[in-house]
Amino acid sequence: MEVSRKQLGFTLIEVMITIAILAGMVLFISQMLRGSFDMRASLSQKNRVTGRMNRAMLQLNQDLTHVFVLDDRMPGRSDQVHKRTLFRLEKSTSIDTLSFTYMGHRPRNQNAFESNLSYVVYEVQASKKMPGRSHLFRGEYPRVPKNFKEKPTMQLFAEYVKSMSIELWDGEKWRKDTWDSSRGETNNRVPHMVRITLVAWNQEPIEGVAIDESQETLTQYSTVVYIPGALSFTELKQRMSSFELKAIQ
Repeated sequence: MEVSRKQLGFTLIEVMITIAILAGMVLFISQMLRGSFDMRASLSQKNRVTGRMNRAMLQLNQDLTHVFVLDDRMPGRSDQVHKRTLFRLEKSTSIDTLSFTYMGHRPRNQNAFESNLSYVVYEVQASKKMPGRSHLFRGEYPRVPKNFKEKPTMQLFAEYVKSMSIELWDGEKWRKDTWDSSRGETNNRVPHMVRITLVAWNQEPIEGVAIDESQETLTQYSTVVYIPGALSFTELKQRMSSFELKAIQ
């Protein structure tokens, strides 16, 4: 009796071809899903870094808009009072340290008797747990110290910040050098604007896993802050006297 092809079923070659097609489809779909997961994870990590840098910039903006330096040339201002206010930018090989007195301090404890005038320091320091990494630190005295030789206790402010560079607008140009309101040509002066640039790593390292520097990427974040306290009372008076008021016809 003759057996039909339908009764024999699939041949070995047909089964192998079917398995190969299914395996290819599974591999293709898995690669698509993996790529989607990797992209989602990368975007999520990028968003975390951006969010962290935005919070840092907002705090820097808040602090700098409340910078306060007394001018010892003003009547009634003694040298002792003047020396207890400061705006200073120090530069080393690759580290900028920004320190200043400001009137934006908020007490940590409710109803605490603390002045709103205090001393703040910003600086990038090497990470103690992650070799090859650094963070942005912020320190603040709840008062103005008697001198500025010692830094306040520095607290971790923004993780995985490679560098912080600062430029100052002196009313005529952007300065890339230092600034000290207690001496020299910048004595009694505060810059009109501050341009801050933070460079951050996009990848957060895993503890115990070696960092592959060839695969690292960086993102630059920048902002410009205007300092209202840069306008002295004398300068304000001179500017106001230059206005000419005319009667409306």
